[in-house]
Amino acid sequence: MTRRAAEFAHRTDITRKRGAHHRWMGVAVALAMASAPLVGIDLVANAVPAGAATATPVVVADICSCTGPQGAQAQQTTPTLQAWASWENAHGGLNGHPVKVIATDDTTNPTVSVTAVQKAINSEHVAAIFDNSNVDTAWVKIATSANVPIIGAADSNLSYNSLDTFSPGPTLNYGDTGQQIGIARLTNLRKEAIFYCVEAAVCQSETALDGIVGKRYGVKVVYTSGISFSAPSYDAQCIAAKQAGADVLEIGDASVVAEKAATECAAQGWSPIEVAAAVSSNMNTDPQFEGMLASQQEIPYFVHNAATKDFWSALDKYAPTLHLSPNFGEQSIIGWAEGVLLQDAVKSAAPSSGTAVTPAVVKKGLYHLPAGDNLGGIAPQAIHFTKGVYANRSCWFYISVKNSQFIWGANKKPLCGYLAKPGSNEGSLFLSPKKEYEPGETPSK
Repeated sequence: MTRRAAEFAHRTDITRKRGAHHRWMGVAVALAMASAPLVGIDLVANAVPAGAATATPVVVADICSCTGPQGAQAQQTTPTLQAWASWENAHGGLNGHPVKVIATDDTTNPTVSVTAVQKAINSEHVAAIFDNSNVDTAWVKIATSANVPIIGAADSNLSYNSLDTFSPGPTLNYGDTGQQIGIARLTNLRKEAIFYCVEAAVCQSETALDGIVGKRYGVKVVYTSGISFSAPSYDAQCIAAKQAGADVLEIGDASVVAEKAATECAAQGWSPIEVAAAVSSNMNTDPQFEGMLASQQEIPYFVHNAATKDFWSALDKYAPTLHLSPNFGEQSIIGWAEGVLLQDAVKSAAPSSGTAVTPAVVKKGLYHLPAGDNLGGIAPQAIHFTKGVYANRSCWFYISVKNSQFIWGANKKPLCGYLAKPGSNEGSLFLSPKKEYEPGETPSK
């Protein structure tokens, strides 16, 4: 076993599965692979077999930045949600109500996204919006003013500044926390270098926040540098990070950049543990990623167990080629979690067969989810929403690579960060007294 593998393996549990994907600190910057539209994906959208759900339909909008700078990851969500809808309709619908998902690719264009949301609300009368858009800040006020619940929130700060946003995992004001507590509790290393993309200003701001968050968990960011996707070499950054004494490297850029940088750093005699911000399905075969670490906001998508049984069955039946995409991974299970959260909400609201499932009905269900609801094991902790109170969840699952296989780490248990004040950003003060949020525990207020 290599040094890099040993550092992580002493705390991880082995499960031989397939590859995974991850966003970087709330910013999925798959900058090079993302401009192509959805191709090669078989979809059977919202199929309703004879004799299935016949009550009033639940109409939901899926707003996806499926093309554009970050589209490589986002484009997994739409076919997954379409497969989810077809699966639900084939199994009785949402509490007897068939579901219809109307998907729109906003092309990462705020104007297109706003138009799609306005149409969804005013013409299609949607009960909710699945938010897989990277320009959602352009339309969040439109949705909230219409009292339409937003389920998801792609990679923005909506989960802590909008009371109408309902996340199926940790709230995204803990995006950096997931990586930092993983370093602190799953390795013996404490000095981190970060290479961040220069193509998006938010990459640098997130790197600065990482330094603040790291200190809370005993991790020191000793070196940071911007890198360009088109740069011919990252040798200078590798040498400087090595000289700074870093033993962990996080690359806030597309997975292809992470792989290139890791290879070039190794050529300079520096092979730190990789904290993978964006995970590609072939990283497990790259020797530089043996022992890598990545936090996951839902159960690792490659896991086959009771929690993911319907997920895999639905994809096998309704989107059988989706898993062949090189971008298939974490975003797919996140999309599925959005659907399951809506399913649980409608079930909790229990509208009669003749009752229209409106935004108010969905919100009623979201505020009355059953105690301990973790989406059947998909989410790392119980999900609970209280009207007028910001959601505040800080737990993550973890994956790694061992012997060229992706594994579910941390003994398949979530790790949780210290809670910040609800409704505040990640750099805000902790709740007092400072405490870690254990899965299933009621958050401190």
